[in-house]
Amino acid sequence: NGTTNETMNWSTCTKIVDGWDFANSDRDPKDDYGHGTHVAGIIASNDSTYKGIAPDAKLIAMKVLDSVGSGFFSDVDAAIDWCTANKEKHNISVIAMSLGTSTTFSNSCDSSFPSTKASALNAVGKGITVVAASGNSYSSTGISAPACLENITSVGRTSNDDSVFSSSNGNSLLDFLAPGTAICSTQLPGYN
Repeated sequence: NGTTNETMNWSTCTKIVDGWDFANSDRDPKDDYGHGTHVAGIIASNDSTYKGIAPDAKLIAMKVLDSVGSGFFSDVDAAIDWCTANKEKHNISVIAMSLGTSTTFSNSCDSSFPSTKASALNAVGKGITVVAASGNSYSSTGISAPACLENITSVGRTSNDDSVFSSSNGNSLLDFLAPGTAICSTQLPGYN
């Protein structure tokens, strides 16, 4: 049920203080796709050469996608709700989601994803910043969900030459751009 009083036996990493696997409904949110590990390193690596942007941060592992990167918005909603409910216990201040739909939206997608909107709005209301990737469909007119929700901060990526390389080039829903090409980070053994 996602409660935090269960014994965590999936990781001895001191960076990860709690988590839940919503994709498989168990206490083992181990990354079996690879992208989550990469994003976690960008955020919180404390390696002396490849420091993350917040090297002292602790992480909560919320697995909402399966081993091929597919999932359900109900799991995304449940993960946001879990973080909101456990904000005080774990001092959760940011929810970062590097996921999105292949469909893009040129306007707010609030009416298409009302439960995700409600979950994110509740998190924001509790002082949690909710961030989502704008998507990789290379649309020049839209961004993917959940980044297209009005209460979520959307992020697009740029390449090394500062060209926009993700969805949303020029879209008014995009909140900001950040480097996103050839970033050195953590990686699972055997992940390419």
